[in-house]
This record gives sequence, structure tokens and C-alpha cells, in this order.
Amino acid sequence: MNTWTKRVISLGLAVVMALGAVGIAAAQGPAQPDYPRAYRLRFAGTLAQTVKDTTGLAWSDLLPELRAGQTLTEVLEAHGADPQAVRDAVEAAVTVEIEEAVANGTLTEERAAALLEQL
Repeated sequence: MNTWTKRVISLGLAVVMALGAVGIAAAQGPAQPDYPRAYRLRFAGTLAQTVKDTTGLAWSDLLPELRAGQTLTEVLEAHGADPQAVRDAVEAAVTVEIEEAVANGTLTEERAAALLEQL
């Protein structure tokens, strides 16, 4: 084989490999956000804010006890807060956020129903 033939074959292989990579990327489609995970993370922030609003306790005050293995209910009771009041307030706040997300189109009704079911 002469040099010219080797170059043409090498160029052809490079083009085939490049097109294959583009084809694989296109077949995977656009990345879809993990709405349940994203909303669970958002709801963690809602939980922290609602605990603070309901009890006056900052999340940073509760976190060491939670990391030590206590449940949120145990920590709230230890601080003299009503766990059921916090639970009701969090559920109301999260429900409002889910309904707003459905209304503005960032969350489907099916996913919203699944999230609400987990509350």
C-alpha cells in the first residue's frame, strides 16, 4: 500500500468513528432532569425553613442531633416543639410548591401525584 491509500483509509476510519460518536450521542436523546430527586432536594430546604418558622429552631441547631441518629420527631420533642404541627406545616408548604410547579408547567400531573403520595 502506498502512502496515499493509507491516508485515505485513515481519514475514512476517522470520519466513521466521528459519525458513530455523534450517532450514539443523538440516540441517547436530551438529558432529562430527575424531577423527583430535584424536588426532594428542594423539599429538604422547605423542611428546614418550615421547621424554623414553626418552632424557631434553626436547622443548624438540629443537624448535629439528627446526625447522631435521632429522628426529627425525637429532636423536636426534645426541644419542646410539636412534631405533628411541623409535619402538617411541611405537608402544606410542599403541597403548595408542587401545585405551583404543575401550574407553571415544570412538573407533570403524574409526577406531582407521585410526589404528593410520598408525603
